[in-house]
Amino acid sequence: MRYIGGLLALCFIVISAGHSAAQPAQPTDAQSRRPMGFKVVTSDPDAPPEKQRRWIVASGQITQDTPEVFNWFLKTNDISGLIFYFDSVGGSIQGGLRLGDGLRRAKARVSIGRSTPVGDPPAPSTGKLPRHELLPARGICYSSCAYAFLGGSTRSIHPGAAYGVHMFWPGDQLEGLLSRNYGYADIERAQRISANIAAYIQRMGVDLQLLQMAAGTPPRGLIRRLTAREILSLRIATLEFTPATLAGAGHWGVGIEQRQARLITSGSARTSGGIDMQFSIEAACASTPGFHALRLEVAPVERLNDRQIAFRRALLVADKADAVLASSGKDILAQPASFPRRTTDSPTQWISAGGIIQADVLNEAARPGGKLTIRLEDGQSTNELPIDIGNLPKIYDTWTAACARVAKGANALP
Repeated sequence: MRYIGGLLALCFIVISAGHSAAQPAQPTDAQSRRPMGFKVVTSDPDAPPEKQRRWIVASGQITQDTPEVFNWFLKTNDISGLIFYFDSVGGSIQGGLRLGDGLRRAKARVSIGRSTPVGDPPAPSTGKLPRHELLPARGICYSSCAYAFLGGSTRSIHPGAAYGVHMFWPGDQLEGLLSRNYGYADIERAQRISANIAAYIQRMGVDLQLLQMAAGTPPRGLIRRLTAREILSLRIATLEFTPATLAGAGHWGVGIEQRQARLITSGSARTSGGIDMQFSIEAACASTPGFHALRLEVAPVERLNDRQIAFRRALLVADKADAVLASSGKDILAQPASFPRRTTDSPTQWISAGGIIQADVLNEAARPGGKLTIRLEDGQSTNELPIDIGNLPKIYDTWTAACARVAKGANALP
């Protein structure tokens, strides 16, 4: 029997946590039907091994078999000095508890972060690791993943990442959960699992109030996302502003989920004003035909002592098309009050803009020989940041085909 993590309402436990922190679960790559896997990756497979930044990806749905998959991974990989980055909306509660026990026995270090493949996959004959980018602030660990996470011997979470719980419920009984009749066997099983969860939480050195918070949130569609204060006070993890690990200019990747697909790249480049800037671009399928949803984040590579990166609006510019990041299908004004000036002079303080753009811009950039530029305008000056096209023409059709399936209401996965 598969369970969605949390606490069954049939258990007679006093609920002290309210619903104020409950929110809709946000979709991630883990919401596809792919089971959780584990993989060692790096941001630069071409660098000497001693100079590579390596980590372990732990993404996908937790199943009853996930602990066995983890044990096999340990037999074939050296995890010394590496961190497991979880990105999952959960799955089997029993699988999550057993995975957590396995993590503790292995003295594994854990965190939360979205790790996405970028660039061309390495040929098996090369022995190179896959190239990934890592964005700790965008990771998700919900439901049974939240319990598995507690097994880490050291645990850290970026304040921007999402950690949350809700009631568990039999995974095949969510339909009509409020109208079903429950018998003795249901109540007995729920209390037994609840006792196992409580014992597990205590064994991992975490406050049992976490269980009460889970009990306050219904098992379908909502998540009790914990605040930074709660994560610290319940001894779930330390908070660390782990910087993003960029994959390098020219390396683009596609992350396909169940109901969404993302086109991503990150790296660094020098602006027209002579500032070395790091950037992250993430485009997603938009609900409006002819448009893409887009998020742009930028920061200087090194601290700027006498200048700033600033903008009031951001544009993507291709050879024959350009578009302002807008909150609707029409371009926004240059300096409306609702679009304030954003500034940064620190490599750890990223500034961002999000909205939608006309599809023509990326369509044009993805043509062979295409070009792409980020233009940042603050009303007084303009900075232009050239974006390396790299392998974008090779993978662009894969992304647009996934978006076409989403537009028809189908699964984005081929």
